[in-house]
Amino acid sequence: WNAGIAACAAGEQWQHALALFFRMVSTLVAMTVRTYNAALNACEKGQQAACSLLLLHEMRRRGLTPDIISYNTAISACGKSQRWLAALALVREAKAWQLELQVVTLSAAMNGCGEGLQWSRTLSLLDNMPQEGLAPNSVCHGATISAIERGQWWALALQAFRMATKAGCELNVVMCSSAIGACAGSGRWEKGIQLLEGLCCDGLEPNDRVLTAAVSACEAGQQWARSWCLLEEMEERAVPPDVVSWGSALVACVRSEQWEVALDVFDRMQLETVALDTAAFNVILTACVRGQQWGRALQVLKTMPQRAAQPDQISFNAGVSGAIASCVRSGWHPALCLMMDMRLCAFQPDVATFNTLLACGSSGLPWHWTAHLLCRMQADYLTPNPLHQSSAINACWTQGCISGSNALPHLLENIGNSAVSQL
Repeated sequence: WNAGIAACAAGEQWQHALALFFRMVSTLVAMTVRTYNAALNACEKGQQAACSLLLLHEMRRRGLTPDIISYNTAISACGKSQRWLAALALVREAKAWQLELQVVTLSAAMNGCGEGLQWSRTLSLLDNMPQEGLAPNSVCHGATISAIERGQWWALALQAFRMATKAGCELNVVMCSSAIGACAGSGRWEKGIQLLEGLCCDGLEPNDRVLTAAVSACEAGQQWARSWCLLEEMEERAVPPDVVSWGSALVACVRSEQWEVALDVFDRMQLETVALDTAAFNVILTACVRGQQWGRALQVLKTMPQRAAQPDQISFNAGVSGAIASCVRSGWHPALCLMMDMRLCAFQPDVATFNTLLACGSSGLPWHWTAHLLCRMQADYLTPNPLHQSSAINACWTQGCISGSNALPHLLENIGNSAVSQL
């Protein structure tokens, strides 16, 4: 029975391992600590914290005393399930039963606190290890640095990394990826690249997490060329860039005003069938607008539903800007259609949308639509750009008088006395 449960756990078939365990219980075969430890190992593999706690309770009910392996496994299960309070409670319980804590005991608790974004508790566990007669290893330092980095305490994470290296701790990918992430968060992209180069010099193979953190550091430093090189390095190392890596490189290009390169990155992302989200589309839409690629902006906006990305306010505003800029060639109609699409998608056009549309007043937008936009802004308590407002009212006045419309005075009156006074 024990061998079967252990084999299922080793094969990450935790459901089958627990099924064997409960079948063993039903046969009234004598259970041992080793049996329970095998079942606890299965729970840890399956991240079944509640089941682990139940097994520990059941051991004592049957007159068995859990050993330190039992607690280590249960603490790890709680940590992987982000139940850091339960993990810390088990550490205290193990000490209360006068069990000798091990490095793996506290490292498992640190990982749990890190998963729960409890960086201060992780740091406290690390500081208390010498009192337990334990020397922190690279796993402990890595868990601590990772927890601090996730908590966005960049300077403290780098300080913890320096302390680990001074203590002679052997570097690992978790430590380096977290330290590089801290460099990205604090804007110290040069230090992040140096850490990556040092990792390679030490003979350690950077994984996807390390390389992604390095690309993010380049994004923070607007180092679009380095981010592009890192993407190529990831492909050479057979580590396919994920959406975070691609997105970071894309943002780095946009922030560096490298619109053409940003469009190339976007095309590569589509060829690589990267799962693009709304944020990624908004970045490339911004690049199109700033690079005056108006037709491309409209094309990207139309592509979003095909890639299961829902356009938001930023997407539509960028698309409207593209439609307005191309209205000299294609007319004002596409811009108004986009605004109607915004309302159909339950998005309320904002000041930027209206101001962009008002700019059409001098490009052939019918006067009654211009007046309607001004009235709509007033109804939505939005303040138009003074220059656009003045031009739009002048356009209404000129076109309305030429057409001989009797509705013009009434519409201008609805716009408000402050607007009319600008004529």
